Amino acid sequence: MLVAGVPINSMAIAPLDDNYRIAGLNNGTSAGTPSSPTTFVVMTPPGAPARGVGKVIFDPNNKDVVYVSYGGQGVTAGQHIWKTTDFGTGAPTWAASGTGIPDIPVNARLRLTRQTRTTFTAGTDIGVYVSTDAGATWNPYGTGLPAIAVFDMAIQNANRFLRIATHGRGWWEISLVPAGGVTISGTVTVTGAADNSGVTVLLNEASRVSSLVQRAPIPSRA
Repeated sequence: MLVAGVPINSMAIAPLDDNYRIAGLNNGTSAGTPSSPTTFVVMTPPGAPARGVGKVIFDPNNKDVVYVSYGGQGVTAGQHIWKTTDFGTGAPTWAASGTGIPDIPVNARLRLTRQTRTTFTAGTDIGVYVSTDAGATWNPYGTGLPAIAVFDMAIQNANRFLRIATHGRGWWEISLVPAGGVTISGTVTVTGAADNSGVTVLLNEASRVSSLVQRAPIPSRA
Protein backbone atom coordinates (compact mmCIF):
# COMPACT_ATOMS: atom_id res chain seq x y z
CA MET A 1 0.00 0.00 0.00
CA LEU A 2 1.60 3.24 -1.18
CA VAL A 3 0.21 6.37 0.43
CA ALA A 4 -0.98 9.18 -1.83
CA GLY A 5 0.98 12.37 -1.31
CA VAL A 6 3.85 10.69 0.58
CA PRO A 7 7.16 10.69 -1.34
CA ILE A 8 8.89 7.39 -2.08
CA ASN A 9 12.47 7.76 -0.86
CA SER A 10 13.82 4.45 -2.11
CA MET A 11 12.73 1.36 -4.01
CA ALA A 12 14.28 -2.01 -4.80
CA ILE A 13 13.58 -5.07 -6.93
CA ALA A 14 15.17 -8.41 -6.10
CA PRO A 15 17.82 -9.29 -8.72
CA LEU A 16 16.67 -12.92 -8.53
CA ASP A 17 12.92 -12.32 -8.92
CA ASP A 18 11.19 -9.39 -10.60
CA ASN A 19 8.04 -9.98 -8.52
CA TYR A 20 9.86 -9.21 -5.26
CA ARG A 21 9.64 -5.45 -4.77
CA ILE A 22 9.78 -3.01 -1.88
CA ALA A 23 9.46 0.75 -1.47
CA GLY A 24 10.45 2.96 1.46
CA LEU A 25 8.43 6.11 2.08
CA ASN A 26 9.26 9.47 3.58
CA ASN A 27 6.97 8.82 6.56
CA GLY A 28 8.82 5.65 7.59
CA THR A 29 6.43 3.20 5.95
CA SER A 30 7.74 0.25 3.96
CA ALA A 31 5.45 -1.44 1.45
CA GLY A 32 6.20 -4.38 -0.80
CA THR A 33 5.14 -7.53 -2.58
CA PRO A 34 6.62 -10.96 -3.30
CA SER A 35 4.05 -11.82 -5.95
CA SER A 36 2.23 -8.95 -7.65
CA PRO A 37 4.15 -5.97 -9.06
CA THR A 38 0.98 -3.87 -8.89
CA THR A 39 -0.31 -4.71 -5.39
CA PHE A 40 1.77 -3.57 -2.43
CA VAL A 41 1.05 -4.25 1.25
CA VAL A 42 2.48 -2.51 4.30
CA MET A 43 5.61 -4.28 5.55
CA THR A 44 6.95 -1.71 8.00
CA PRO A 45 9.15 -3.34 10.65
CA PRO A 46 7.31 -3.31 13.99
CA GLY A 47 9.28 -1.09 16.33
CA ALA A 48 11.17 0.65 13.55
CA PRO A 49 11.73 4.39 14.00
CA ALA A 50 9.11 6.81 12.73
CA ARG A 51 11.65 8.44 10.42
CA GLY A 52 11.94 8.65 6.67
CA VAL A 53 13.31 5.54 5.00
CA GLY A 54 16.83 6.11 3.71
CA LYS A 55 17.39 3.05 1.51
CA VAL A 56 15.87 -0.37 0.88
CA ILE A 57 17.82 -3.22 -0.73
CA PHE A 58 17.49 -6.90 -1.46
CA ASP A 59 20.43 -9.18 -0.86
CA PRO A 60 21.50 -9.91 -4.47
CA ASN A 61 22.06 -13.56 -3.59
CA ASN A 62 18.88 -14.20 -1.57
CA LYS A 63 15.56 -12.67 -2.54
CA ASP A 64 14.10 -13.27 0.94
CA VAL A 65 16.69 -11.05 2.65
CA VAL A 66 15.89 -7.32 2.72
CA TYR A 67 17.53 -4.39 4.52
CA VAL A 68 15.80 -1.08 5.35
CA SER A 69 17.69 1.95 6.65
CA TYR A 70 16.33 5.09 8.26
CA GLY A 71 17.30 8.74 8.39
CA GLY A 72 16.57 11.19 11.16
CA GLN A 73 17.83 11.29 14.73
CA GLY A 74 16.45 10.56 18.17
CA VAL A 75 16.57 6.83 17.35
CA THR A 76 17.96 4.11 19.59
CA ALA A 77 21.51 3.28 18.54
CA GLY A 78 21.57 0.19 16.34
CA GLN A 79 18.05 0.72 15.03
CA HIS A 80 18.80 2.78 11.94
CA ILE A 81 19.01 -0.49 9.95
CA TRP A 82 16.50 -3.35 10.01
CA LYS A 83 16.63 -6.75 8.30
CA THR A 84 14.29 -9.56 7.36
CA THR A 85 15.12 -13.03 6.07
CA ASP A 86 11.57 -14.10 5.12
CA PHE A 87 10.31 -11.42 2.77
CA GLY A 88 8.63 -14.02 0.57
CA THR A 89 6.02 -14.81 3.19
CA GLY A 90 4.32 -11.50 2.46
CA ALA A 91 4.33 -10.73 6.19
CA PRO A 92 8.05 -10.63 6.97
CA THR A 93 9.53 -10.66 10.45
CA TRP A 94 12.11 -7.97 11.12
CA ALA A 95 14.95 -7.35 13.56
CA ALA A 96 17.16 -4.35 14.21
CA SER A 97 20.43 -4.93 12.34
CA GLY A 98 22.54 -1.84 12.95
CA THR A 99 24.61 -2.71 16.02
CA GLY A 100 27.65 -0.43 16.06
CA ILE A 101 26.01 2.45 14.19
CA PRO A 102 25.19 5.32 16.54
CA ASP A 103 22.12 7.54 16.35
CA ILE A 104 22.91 8.99 12.93
CA PRO A 105 20.95 8.99 9.66
CA VAL A 106 21.71 6.15 7.23
CA ASN A 107 20.58 7.70 3.97
CA ALA A 108 23.11 6.49 1.43
CA ARG A 109 23.14 3.24 -0.42
CA LEU A 110 23.61 -0.07 1.37
CA ARG A 111 25.90 -2.18 -0.77
CA LEU A 112 27.10 -5.77 -0.88
CA THR A 113 30.77 -5.08 -1.50
CA ARG A 114 32.54 -8.43 -1.61
CA GLN A 115 32.06 -11.88 -3.01
CA THR A 116 31.84 -13.30 0.52
CA ARG A 117 28.14 -12.34 0.36
CA THR A 118 28.31 -11.09 3.94
CA THR A 119 30.19 -7.79 3.59
CA PHE A 120 28.06 -4.65 3.29
CA THR A 121 28.79 -0.94 3.41
CA ALA A 122 26.41 1.81 4.51
CA GLY A 123 26.65 5.56 3.98
CA THR A 124 25.81 7.58 7.09
CA ASP A 125 25.95 11.21 8.20
CA ILE A 126 29.43 10.61 9.67
CA GLY A 127 30.95 8.54 6.90
CA VAL A 128 30.98 4.94 5.70
CA TYR A 129 30.31 1.94 7.95
CA VAL A 130 31.03 -1.70 7.09
CA SER A 131 29.55 -5.01 8.21
CA THR A 132 31.38 -8.27 7.51
CA ASP A 133 28.70 -10.48 9.09
CA ALA A 134 25.62 -9.69 6.99
CA GLY A 135 24.50 -6.76 9.13
CA ALA A 136 24.91 -8.24 12.60
CA THR A 137 27.57 -5.66 13.56
CA TRP A 138 28.99 -2.51 11.95
CA ASN A 139 32.22 -0.50 12.24
CA PRO A 140 33.58 2.71 10.68
CA TYR A 141 35.28 2.02 7.36
CA GLY A 142 37.98 3.58 5.26
CA THR A 143 41.15 5.15 6.65
CA GLY A 144 41.35 8.61 5.10
CA LEU A 145 37.69 8.88 4.10
CA PRO A 146 36.03 12.02 5.52
CA ALA A 147 33.73 11.68 8.52
CA ILE A 148 30.95 13.57 6.79
CA ALA A 149 27.48 12.93 5.37
CA VAL A 150 27.57 10.41 2.52
CA PHE A 151 24.74 10.83 0.02
CA ASP A 152 25.49 7.98 -2.39
CA MET A 153 27.96 5.18 -3.06
CA ALA A 154 28.91 2.97 -5.98
CA ILE A 155 31.49 0.27 -6.73
CA GLN A 156 33.82 0.37 -9.71
CA ASN A 157 34.10 -3.36 -10.24
CA ALA A 158 36.99 -3.52 -12.69
CA ASN A 159 39.50 -2.23 -10.14
CA ARG A 160 37.41 -2.76 -6.97
CA PHE A 161 37.04 0.84 -5.85
CA LEU A 162 34.30 2.08 -3.52
CA ARG A 163 33.35 5.62 -4.55
CA ILE A 164 31.30 7.94 -2.36
CA ALA A 165 29.55 11.26 -2.94
CA THR A 166 29.63 13.52 0.12
CA HIS A 167 27.93 16.67 1.38
CA GLY A 168 30.43 19.48 0.87
CA ARG A 169 33.60 17.38 0.52
CA GLY A 170 33.25 16.19 -3.06
CA TRP A 171 33.87 12.72 -4.48
CA TRP A 172 36.12 10.15 -2.78
CA GLU A 173 37.25 6.63 -3.55
CA ILE A 174 38.98 3.83 -1.67
CA SER A 175 40.25 0.45 -2.81
CA LEU A 176 38.35 -2.61 -1.63
CA VAL A 177 41.42 -4.76 -2.27
CA PRO A 178 43.42 -5.44 0.93
CA ALA A 179 46.71 -3.56 1.21
CA GLY A 180 49.49 -5.47 -0.49
CA GLY A 181 47.10 -7.30 -2.77
CA VAL A 182 46.04 -10.89 -2.34
CA THR A 183 48.41 -13.81 -1.84
CA ILE A 184 47.30 -17.30 -2.85
CA SER A 185 49.36 -20.36 -2.12
CA GLY A 186 48.90 -24.11 -2.08
CA THR A 187 49.57 -27.31 -3.95
CA VAL A 188 47.63 -28.68 -6.90
CA THR A 189 47.69 -32.43 -7.34
CA VAL A 190 45.91 -34.77 -9.71
CA THR A 191 45.24 -38.23 -8.33
CA GLY A 192 46.61 -40.96 -10.56
CA ALA A 193 48.43 -38.57 -12.91
CA ALA A 194 52.14 -38.74 -13.58
CA ASP A 195 52.40 -34.97 -13.22
CA ASN A 196 50.18 -31.92 -12.95
CA SER A 197 50.58 -30.69 -16.51
CA GLY A 198 47.68 -28.78 -17.97
CA VAL A 199 46.01 -28.03 -14.65
CA THR A 200 43.99 -24.80 -14.75
CA VAL A 201 43.07 -22.86 -11.60
CA LEU A 202 40.20 -20.36 -11.84
CA LEU A 203 39.80 -17.66 -9.21
CA ASN A 204 36.20 -16.51 -9.25
CA GLU A 205 34.67 -13.33 -7.93
CA ALA A 206 30.95 -14.07 -7.79
CA SER A 207 30.19 -15.23 -11.34
CA ARG A 208 33.10 -13.37 -12.91
CA VAL A 209 36.54 -14.89 -13.50
CA SER A 210 39.05 -12.43 -12.09
CA SER A 211 42.26 -14.35 -12.64
CA LEU A 212 43.52 -17.48 -14.36
CA VAL A 213 46.73 -19.38 -13.79
CA GLN A 214 47.82 -22.37 -15.82
CA ARG A 215 50.53 -24.60 -14.43
CA ALA A 216 53.30 -25.50 -16.86
CA PRO A 217 54.10 -29.19 -17.44
CA ILE A 218 56.58 -30.68 -14.97
CA PRO A 219 59.59 -32.04 -16.87
CA SER A 220 60.21 -35.76 -16.49
CA ARG A 221 63.39 -36.95 -14.84
CA ALA A 222 66.08 -38.57 -16.94
